[in-house]
Amino acid sequence: MYFPFSWDPSPGVGALVKTAGDRTALIPAIRQSLQQLDSEVPVYRVRTLEDIALAGLGARRFAMSLFGVFAALALLLGAVGIYGVMSFSVAQQSTELGVRVAVGRRADLILLNSNPLDDVGNVADRAGVMVRGRWFSDSYIQDRLDEIS
Repeated sequence: MYFPFSWDPSPGVGALVKTAGDRTALIPAIRQSLQQLDSEVPVYRVRTLEDIALAGLGARRFAMSLFGVFAALALLLGAVGIYGVMSFSVAQQSTELGVRVAVGRRADLILLNSNPLDDVGNVADRAGVMVRGRWFSDSYIQDRLDEIS
């Protein structure tokens, strides 16, 4: 909307010039044209509209970059915390799981050294046990049984 200068006098007056081509090459010509109109009017801070827009975005760009860094740091700390809790929980339950397998808990897979169809006594000759995707060797099972008794 257009308002006369006398309604809202400001300490500075700006002018916009639309150009086609290289904007910075036309700055001396624009200064010369304004000096020809009125030689007492100082011409200063001649900038492109792109420079003015980028100057206004600098603070926002910095704030968003800082926000992104803190978000990445929070994500990293959260991942390390979850990893720590999960590894602690697994470490506590691994011996517990071995004891459960040793005292007769159901297993997903039992690997035998001999064929049980040849002799029923071959059932006791196991190589290891698989429980919930984790392998327990026979020596590990024997060690847990020895700890119990």
